[in-house]
Amino acid sequence: MFLATLELTDFRNYRQATIDFLPDKNILFGENAQGKTNILEAIYLLCFSRSFRAQNESEIIHFGKDKSAIAGQFENDLKICKQVTLRYSKGEGKKILVDDKAISRYSDLLGQFPIVLSTPDDIEITSGTPAARRKFVDAIICQGSKTYLKTLQHYIRILKQRNKILSNITGEGVTNNASLVPWDENLIKYGSIIIKFRHNFVSEFFPLLNEIYLDLNESNERLSFSYNPSFAFSDPNETESNFNEQI
Repeated sequence: MFLATLELTDFRNYRQATIDFLPDKNILFGENAQGKTNILEAIYLLCFSRSFRAQNESEIIHFGKDKSAIAGQFENDLKICKQVTLRYSKGEGKKILVDDKAISRYSDLLGQFPIVLSTPDDIEITSGTPAARRKFVDAIICQGSKTYLKTLQHYIRILKQRNKILSNITGEGVTNNASLVPWDENLIKYGSIIIKFRHNFVSEFFPLLNEIYLDLNESNERLSFSYNPSFAFSDPNETESNFNEQI
């Protein structure tokens, strides 16, 4: 599947623009500050429902305007087309439509039009914190597995609630931690699924990554890529018990 046409209306520095793409390679070139990155941002928004650069999504609206729109037509190998439209209004926020039907959850868009983004900020994957690497891996797996996406969403909500309870316990000097038990159980349940998904991803992805690295590298230097949770992980069947022991 590829993006055949992109239409921009009051998006960033574009008042009105229509861009047609080829199914193979497409190269954007031009002077600085002409809007090349803005086009990439628009494509990313259509595929991922959020921007990779804007802290506040109202920034995407053209200066002096109240709303913005992005529309893209995707085409697969069978010439079947899908239309994705993203509209953003300062008063109503964001709305996404697929074939003119509004989607109720933005996560429903994820994975329908897989995308890989490479920017100078990607240096964080190797030189940054472990959180940057987890975010990178999660973004890839989520596009290929709805199960993983939903599991990750559950885990994040549980973790936030558990941290809130821990904060209350610490602040009030409470010694009875019974209120944590159900949250711990669910944290272990969903966290173990996430660990297994990440472990499988690394196992399948590493041989491909190493092969590409060897092609790019003139020496015989090999790449190392492994997944190391914060507790012992050797047998996937022992993940929950090890997670429980760590907690």
